[in-house]
Amino acid sequence: MNRSDISRKFYFVNLSPNFENMKKSIFIGILVLIINIPVILFSQQISPSVISSAGEEYSNGNISLSWTLGELATETLSNGNNTLTQGFQQPFYMAIVGIDLDLLVYLEGPFNGNSMNTALNSKGFIPLLQPFNTAPWDYSGSESLVSVPANMVDWVLIEIRDAETAAEALPSSAVEIRAAILLNDGSVVEPDGSSSLQFSANIYHHPFVVVWHRNHLGVLSATPATESGGIYLYDFSTASTQAYGTDALKIIGGGIYGLYAGDANADGIINNTDNIIYWDQQSGNTGYLEADYNLDGEVQNQDKNDYAHDNAGENSQVPD
Repeated sequence: MNRSDISRKFYFVNLSPNFENMKKSIFIGILVLIINIPVILFSQQISPSVISSAGEEYSNGNISLSWTLGELATETLSNGNNTLTQGFQQPFYMAIVGIDLDLLVYLEGPFNGNSMNTALNSKGFIPLLQPFNTAPWDYSGSESLVSVPANMVDWVLIEIRDAETAAEALPSSAVEIRAAILLNDGSVVEPDGSSSLQFSANIYHHPFVVVWHRNHLGVLSATPATESGGIYLYDFSTASTQAYGTDALKIIGGGIYGLYAGDANADGIINNTDNIIYWDQQSGNTGYLEADYNLDGEVQNQDKNDYAHDNAGENSQVPD
């Protein structure tokens, strides 16, 4: 055996183990790649992380705040619902996770100078189930009463709209709606008769409040409800400017403002249609009736003359 044969044999002997190891490495690499293909393909499902020299997130259960220090934001694009900003961090926003609402509102019809009459209540005409499950509201909520609180005037429907301004608080901005009960002092509470209204929807802009009643004109708050001590507050009774629009509330006595009475068909306009379709048909009857504008459980001339005629031409100014 010459030197070249020895060299070739020695080279072959040392090459074989390396070649086997290489094959194993290739096989393991392919196997790892196959196993991780779903991770690669679906990596966008993982919550994104921010690479930045500084950043933090805070939350108190109702409000969350996050920030990062990154490149300058040079352009922001928005389609109204989604916002994209070039840079590490999207624009700052606060998410209000549900609100408790302390709401005050009066109705013209039952107002007696300093509070509201509870005649519908004392005569046993208030239904135990919320009455807004028909047109135009078609609200399917299950709110109900075990018993009617002694100081209850009637049912109302409360809507929360999430918007930057009242003008932008369109129906599409509504995030939650629920039936509630109106007490004789103007308080609007849960069906239990005492708890402040509780809404669970997230608010990303500002909470505007809409109040609907079955025969009074609906109103929208001119400004958002404001937070104080963990409760959001809004009072429609202090001025006509508390409702969005021009004179959307009526002075009803004692410096108190309330909703206009006379909209029997709840179409947002007080006109002769309310009288022809409802008052003419219900006059002289008793019960829980649309043309009973003063909510005394009876449809009489007073309902037509003092409310439908006096308020003719008024219309709801809730954006639609």
